[in-house]
Amino acid sequence: MRFSILLSVAAVFSKTSLAQYNHNLDWISRHLATHSPYPIPSQPDNITSDYTVNQVQIVARHGTRYPTAIDMQNVNDVLELLKTSGNSSALAWIDDYTAMNLQFQSMLDRTGQLDEYLHGQRVAAAQSTLLGSMIQNDVIFGFSSYSDWCSRTSESGLAFHQGLLQGLGPLGSSKQLSVPFYTLNPETDDVIAIANNCPRWEKEVGNNPDTKDQAKLYEDAAVKPIAKRLSDDLGIKIKKKDVESIYTGCSFDVAQHRKTNAFCSLLSRDDILQLEYYKDLEHYYKYSYGYAQLNTKVACQLGQVLYQELRNASSQADGYYKISLKFGHTQTILLLQSFLGLFKDPFTLTASTAQSDIDRRLFRTSNIASFATNVGFQLLTKKGTSDNYVRVLVAEQPIVMPGCESEICPYSQFESIMEPLLQCNFADKTSILLEQIGRDRSWTEEQVNHDINILEHNRLYSIRDLRALSDYSWTVIELLPLVRDLLRTAVDPERMSGEELPDEEQMKKKEKKEKKEKKEKKEKKAKKEKEKKKKYRELGEPVVPTKLSGARDEIAKAHNEYVPENMAIAAETISEDPETIRNTIRNGSIDASGLDMEQPHSPSTGRRKSVSFSEETTIMEAADAHGKDKKAHKKEKKMKKMKEKEAMEHDISNNSGHASSSSSSSSSSSSSSSSGSDSEDQQEADHKNSSRVYSGRPIKLAGPTKIRVRTASGQAYECDRYCPQQGVDLNSWGQVLGNTVVCSKHNETYNLDELGGGSLHSRKVEEW
Repeated sequence: MRFSILLSVAAVFSKTSLAQYNHNLDWISRHLATHSPYPIPSQPDNITSDYTVNQVQIVARHGTRYPTAIDMQNVNDVLELLKTSGNSSALAWIDDYTAMNLQFQSMLDRTGQLDEYLHGQRVAAAQSTLLGSMIQNDVIFGFSSYSDWCSRTSESGLAFHQGLLQGLGPLGSSKQLSVPFYTLNPETDDVIAIANNCPRWEKEVGNNPDTKDQAKLYEDAAVKPIAKRLSDDLGIKIKKKDVESIYTGCSFDVAQHRKTNAFCSLLSRDDILQLEYYKDLEHYYKYSYGYAQLNTKVACQLGQVLYQELRNASSQADGYYKISLKFGHTQTILLLQSFLGLFKDPFTLTASTAQSDIDRRLFRTSNIASFATNVGFQLLTKKGTSDNYVRVLVAEQPIVMPGCESEICPYSQFESIMEPLLQCNFADKTSILLEQIGRDRSWTEEQVNHDINILEHNRLYSIRDLRALSDYSWTVIELLPLVRDLLRTAVDPERMSGEELPDEEQMKKKEKKEKKEKKEKKEKKAKKEKEKKKKYRELGEPVVPTKLSGARDEIAKAHNEYVPENMAIAAETISEDPETIRNTIRNGSIDASGLDMEQPHSPSTGRRKSVSFSEETTIMEAADAHGKDKKAHKKEKKMKKMKEKEAMEHDISNNSGHASSSSSSSSSSSSSSSSGSDSEDQQEADHKNSSRVYSGRPIKLAGPTKIRVRTASGQAYECDRYCPQQGVDLNSWGQVLGNTVVCSKHNETYNLDELGGGSLHSRKVEEW
């Protein structure tokens, strides 16, 4: 019996001893999804033979890296599982295979450094004229380079610089040149690690399990049979996740070591193609057209920066960049490509897509999002003409931009394609977030607008503004507690420290309770006010609120005063303030018509009160009739003193020869006939200036790439939206200080009256 079992096992192993696959390195390198090695171009870029290159922009993914910690652990686990197999023929490599070291998780490896270094060398060779025009006395001009906070992206940038600038500087035997290089703040970066700072994307895509539905369906249909075949071949239980780990091990064997005889040897050609499509489905829905409504807009900020830099170069604005570099991740590349409409198939990729469509799909991450993949933009001028063109490249290969007719696209045509795409700066606005929350909870438009006004009153315009608030700052915002909680959860989903978010029913009950408490509080306050008014009405005849004829407006206009439409005076209602009523009753007999009331020097921002008097004698008047003569005597003395004071001021004014101020000139216009016209002109100018009353933030959008700025003096300017040093959006990060705009992100200051290099190219405009 024991002998027959051994024979059976031997028969199984002899059957599976041939289960080993050999793959061509070039072929398999193009089918490992986002872990594919970078395809080095076989031919140099010869664009300079017919065109002058005025600018080069490159957005690059980091070079080849070590696997993530999760991938490393999964590969090590499946490695141990494979060691339990008795199929020594298929696993002849396993004893010499070194397990992955988690110490190196996600780090840029030597291949990744070479990816970027060699790319830099190719750009230097192709654009030697452009590069040479940028360097003077070992200093580089017109150069911009930055990455996100991640080490592998910054190291990729540094490696690229070494290849680009080798032989052009004074440093070391390779004559390197030191250049500025920046990393972006991870909490505010909306250009490189784009999705990480987009709450709407995190909610609707990143944390949405529905994005994985199609990949899971395809996993069951395609990956499950691979697991069964491997289980049969190796004589051990292989699960779907083990198949994916084998594919991951194969990918990094090829990308890092150009090796196909280990993990890759366990997978057939069909297995690899199916696993590649499975990975493409994951990325298609996470970063691309699977959720097109959002994923095609998330890279808007990056698109605006790229477009503005192109425009600056096209117009040869002072300080424009000739070479601009940005180093990021898979999400940077795929979201930018989706924003531009690149590699979009005429059909939607799903688990049930026909095999013929799968085979011919454009969205193949092995080709468009491999390690070190890049999207490049070249601004060209055809030699012998002044015509500008734009050329778009992916992985250094020119492509036809959607909407263009050829790889070299007229600049005006490229502009017309880009302009509509740039109207999408929605991800960072608090107003958009509140509108979304309001829709989810069926709030009225009035309620949503009320909350938006509160945020704008507190200068909270963007998501980053909310994230910067302290716990105390959140408590003092005049929002309902429910609204505050929803906003905080939206901008920081992890703030509840592991607590479960309240379910829909609990949130509705809380909202209903808060509305009820607010209503009761309002009714209680109204009742208290009513009782207070009733108490004072017992003193005499009530003063009934009535509408005035607008006489105050006419008086104000006669004195050229500013009457704000939104102030309480516009309503012209009689005050019901108890103190005013009491004083009205006590002083009802005083005739103020003869008094010279001094006019205000500037428009009042406070609430103005207007009162009227009953024609009937009040109770208090009858009670105080005995003291009328005494009051009249005091009044006469007061009037006499005021007239003496006016006469003295009149004499001083005549002797000094100075025009009176705008507030007093309206009541003493005959004080100096010789300077009357000058005084009137000054008065008119003063009132014109005093009528300029502004509120809200002194910076606002004036187009996709322009902002309008209002200084403290009231002068309006139109200038560039993006900081010329770092490409920072000044609509979000700008602050107005005197006649300058300060980029609060990097503390750069720009004078609005300067037009030289590095300026915002500002111009004065009449209208704010």
